[in-house]
Amino acid sequence: TGSFVLTREAGRVMRDQGTGSIIHFSSMYGVVSPDPRMYEPSQKPNPIDYGVAKAGVLQLVRYQAIFMAREGVRVNAIVPGPFPNPNTQGADAEFQERLLKRTPMGRVGQAEEIAGAVVFLSSDAASYVTGTEIVVDGGWTAW
Repeated sequence: TGSFVLTREAGRVMRDQGTGSIIHFSSMYGVVSPDPRMYEPSQKPNPIDYGVAKAGVLQLVRYQAIFMAREGVRVNAIVPGPFPNPNTQGADAEFQERLLKRTPMGRVGQAEEIAGAVVFLSSDAASYVTGTEIVVDGGWTAW
């Protein structure tokens, strides 16, 4: 609901301006399901409602992009992969080790690594990019 309402309200302003870029955030679990083996025994996998909501954000992006494109508004998504919170999952050494083995790049993401995708989608360099997603996951969804 939040993604929908935000785009509706910000989109009104952007349409009046004739330009704008809306960037939603999804998750790797909007693209693939969690591997329960990653989380046992110390962590719980993300619940189904999380993945369903994040997949819904990706469909919302495509839908909104179609209806807002001719008014000069671009709508895209960033799909982060394994970026564990350092105070929770990131503090669990065994879980971290399983993440590193599962991620093709052999490491987890750092918050600043999302910034490049945000800058690109916000800039004129992405003036012909709408209705898509940029996956920033160290190769997680490439398996």
